[in-house]
Amino acid sequence: MSELKIDYATFTTIVIGLFALSGFFRGWWREGISTLFLVLLVFLLAQPQSAQNLIDTLNNLIRDALKLAGSGLAASPQAVGAAAAGASSPVALDPRDRSLYVIILVILVGLSYFTGGLALGQRQITAGGRIAGGALGAFNGFVVVNLVKEYIVGRFLPGAQLAAQSATNIPSMLSVTVANVPPDTTLVGGPQLLVFGIGAMVVVLMVGTHLGRKGGHGPWGYGMVLVPKKEEKRA
Repeated sequence: MSELKIDYATFTTIVIGLFALSGFFRGWWREGISTLFLVLLVFLLAQPQSAQNLIDTLNNLIRDALKLAGSGLAASPQAVGAAAAGASSPVALDPRDRSLYVIILVILVGLSYFTGGLALGQRQITAGGRIAGGALGAFNGFVVVNLVKEYIVGRFLPGAQLAAQSATNIPSMLSVTVANVPPDTTLVGGPQLLVFGIGAMVVVLMVGTHLGRKGGHGPWGYGMVLVPKKEEKRA
């Protein structure tokens, strides 16, 4: 099996750079929506019981949806409730599964990019808005790297213990190894408060620079909506 080895610091720099570049083109408002989703994930990481409750709620919703589909729309509410409580769902999310949280991270980041695009449409972004977006994107990249690290290590997952992961040799596969990963975590104590503080600041800025400014302008760093120029009529 071939192995591609990359240093953790280099990997972190690449991810932060990519997120910063994305934030530069998206602007600070769109990138701020991603920040809010990431701060939520950091909160769930810091509160394993809250993550457990969230997964249990999702499992209950999946179970009820499957039972509702199986019982048919014509069934009475009493029959649907009895069916939902009578058997367990064949699909159950495991709150101790590391890959589950990585998938949730990918979904929320993708959702933040989609909702961020709908929030402002095709508004012009000023130079200040792009610079602020790049800085916020770099912060988001830092948070994403550390979230993935903690999900893989699993020290804060509900009911999980820090354990060495065994590697399975699979032929004809390329393995990417990140070396020199620091054993300590950066999402507790002061850094964690910094993440929550930046998240709160983003909320204040987003609420303070609401979309309903006079003249049709968006929040700070965004101008008028881009309007396509009409094609000149041919003689």
